[in-house]
Amino acid sequence: MYFFCYILYSKSINRYYVGFTSDIEERLKLHNNGHFGGKTFTFKASDWEQYLLIPCETAEQAVFIESKIKKMKSRKYIENLKNYPEMIEKIQKEFHNWILIYNSFLDTYWQTEFKQNISIGFEKVFFRIKFCLLKFEIYICSPKRRCHSSSR
Repeated sequence: MYFFCYILYSKSINRYYVGFTSDIEERLKLHNNGHFGGKTFTFKASDWEQYLLIPCETAEQAVFIESKIKKMKSRKYIENLKNYPEMIEKIQKEFHNWILIYNSFLDTYWQTEFKQNISIGFEKVFFRIKFCLLKFEIYICSPKRRCHSSSR
């Protein structure tokens, strides 16, 4: 199953909207019919049209690309994505690099911390791993120390 990161455009409010889905036609109908309710951004208009569609291999990749675009908070960036397709390829490559780092971290963590702590018992040891997609940081926390980031 393919997923898509999509960018919609509304002429009436002259704004863009970024999201992800596995069925773009159905999602576009839902946005234009006000299905998501009065408090959502797309409820402000009913003339949304597809501006750009980025095919993704997984839902995680679609969310990653959506987050990257939203993080930029730039109309010009969105317009450049359409004008310069190599920008999309760069984001997709960035996702694959992020996955490699993520998998490497999990392998290392399993071989050191987690494996050692199984013998102590889960009730005595608490570890929390939080991935922040927007900041690309990996946090490791334990009850005895404060959270710290690998990128700081």
